[in-house]
Amino acid sequence: MQLISSVLLLAGAGPTDVSPILKAVTDPFSLLALIVLVLGLIATRWVPRKQDGKMGPHIVALSILVASILVIALNIMRYINTAKPQAEEAQHPLSITINITSDKKTLTPTIVPFQVGGGLVNFGCEDTAHPAVTYTVPNGAHDVTAVAEWRNTDHAKGQTQFATVAGNMVIASGTITGEDRNWVRKCPASGHGELVLRGTYTIDQEKEPVQVVNTVAGFIAAGKEETFAIPGVAGSNATRCEIVVSSTAGEIASATVPLNSRVGVEKPKFDGPIKASWAKGKLTVSVD
Repeated sequence: MQLISSVLLLAGAGPTDVSPILKAVTDPFSLLALIVLVLGLIATRWVPRKQDGKMGPHIVALSILVASILVIALNIMRYINTAKPQAEEAQHPLSITINITSDKKTLTPTIVPFQVGGGLVNFGCEDTAHPAVTYTVPNGAHDVTAVAEWRNTDHAKGQTQFATVAGNMVIASGTITGEDRNWVRKCPASGHGELVLRGTYTIDQEKEPVQVVNTVAGFIAAGKEETFAIPGVAGSNATRCEIVVSSTAGEIASATVPLNSRVGVEKPKFDGPIKASWAKGKLTVSVD
């Protein structure tokens, strides 16, 4: 036990270095040193301290003993120093950056004018006509304005007109009345007029999509699978995914794949050890 403690003390080993020490002791080089150490111990037991007044054999045996201890200690230190970077690397997970590029639709409000006539209506003296004109605006139209007016009127005593908007339907209604008869109750001439509906509506028209990049950052352990939720962008379709994995020393792997918002990963083209799958707004990634 004193011999083992001495070797551990020379190697500077702590409680967490047991595994490297076991590997070092079972190393063929260390086993050979142990055999020499045992032989040195036997030699120190059997060689007299003084033989005809000479200390040479005893000193040689002690030298072999000390050299064997130093060899084992140096081999243990080599294993401990080799294991430390691996342990430190395992303690620091890899950082991962995920960039999802989406095409976001952009809309531009456009004001569209409209006008529709109901055609000429004829009427006699003291007669009244009640025409109506309708117009249907497209789905999605908003801010509809409407005006009703009479045009090309002749021999009319008076007219009224008004316009209403009901959903997608715009309606113009009106009345027009002919002139009075003369004192002998004859009609000097029949009249006519046209009811016209005009107005505007606003429709949002699509322009070229704008690219929006959504970034998610996190950590991932080598050899383990992690799932990352990718927040969506309203009114957009994901088109490309870029994955970058880095260690403390810098970037170690990257992958770029085209995405299809309907089926997920369209063609899994990955460069390096990255593997990923995309489904329902979640990206599952693993790094070998």
